Amino acid sequence: MADNSSPDYEALYRKAEAERRQVEEREAEEKVGTPSRSTKGSIPPSTGKYCPTSLRFWSSCPVQLQEIYDSVSPYLQPAGKDAPRPVSSLLVLEDLGRRYSSRKLQSERDLEHYERTAVEDYVRDIIDKLCEIPDARKRFRLGDGIMFENHENVLQTEESDVQLFDESSTKHPKPDSFCIHRINDSTNTLVTTVEYKPPPKLSVENLRAGLRPMKLWEEIVQSDTIPKSDEQRKDEKLKYNAEQLTCSVLVQEYHVMIQAGLEYSYITNGFAIVLLRVPYSEPSTLYCYLCEPNMDVISE
Repeated sequence: MADNSSPDYEALYRKAEAERRQVEEREAEEKVGTPSRSTKGSIPPSTGKYCPTSLRFWSSCPVQLQEIYDSVSPYLQPAGKDAPRPVSSLLVLEDLGRRYSSRKLQSERDLEHYERTAVEDYVRDIIDKLCEIPDARKRFRLGDGIMFENHENVLQTEESDVQLFDESSTKHPKPDSFCIHRINDSTNTLVTTVEYKPPPKLSVENLRAGLRPMKLWEEIVQSDTIPKSDEQRKDEKLKYNAEQLTCSVLVQEYHVMIQAGLEYSYITNGFAIVLLRVPYSEPSTLYCYLCEPNMDVISE
C-alpha cells in the first residue's frame, strides 16, 4: 500500500515541463516539414490537462507483481494449516462467470457493475482477510482495509472525456473513474484511482496497437499529421486511430495521477488492464504495462 507522504508531483511536473519547453524553443527552427503524402489536421486537445512527455513500457512490472503474489500467498495459504477462505467457493465463482459470459460490456454502467461485483468486492474480501492477520496488516500497511468510491466528490478535476470520444449528449455524464482509499480509523487515504473505459470506446485491439514507447507529447499531442484513409494506407490509419484513442485515455488518467500525487493507477475495459506508474524521479514519464487476464489463463 502507498505511504501517507507523497512528493509534490505538481511541482516536479512543472519543473520538468519548463526544461522541456526550453529544449523545444531551441529546436523550433530545425523542425522538419510535414511529408506531402499526409493530410493536415490536429488531434482534439486535452485542454487543461497535464500530459506526459514520454510513454515507456513498465518492463519490471511482471516481476513486481510476482513478488507481491509470493509475499501475500503464505498468509492466505499457510503451510501445514487450513487456509482461510477470503473469497466465495469455486461453485459461486463459476456461477458468476456463467452469468457475465452471457452479457456484453457496452457502457460505463455495464463495466462499473461488472468491476464492482466480479473484481472489487473480491479484492476487498481478500484485503479484509489480510487485515485480520496482524503481521500481514502491519507488513502491507493495510490500515483498516480499503474502500472503492466514485471520485466525483473526491478529486476536483474536470472529468469530461477528450473530444476524440463521441460522448452522449447528456449534459452531465457520469464520471467513469473511481478512487481506492485506505481506511485508518476515521480517516481515509487515497491510494490509487481506476479509469473505466468500456470496449466500444477502447477495445483490447486498440490497446495492443496503441501502446508503444514514444515521445507522447511530441508524437501525439503536437503532431498535426493524419494518415490518409485510402486503401493503400488502411493499416497505417488504423494504427493511428488506435494510438489516438489509447493516448487520450492515458493522458486523462495521468492528469488525475499528477493532480492527486499518485505513483500508481490503472485503466480497464473489463477484458484488459493497463497498469500505470509515474516514478517520483521522472514525473513527466508515464510507464505502462498491458495485462490480459484471459490470455494468461489460456496460456496456463
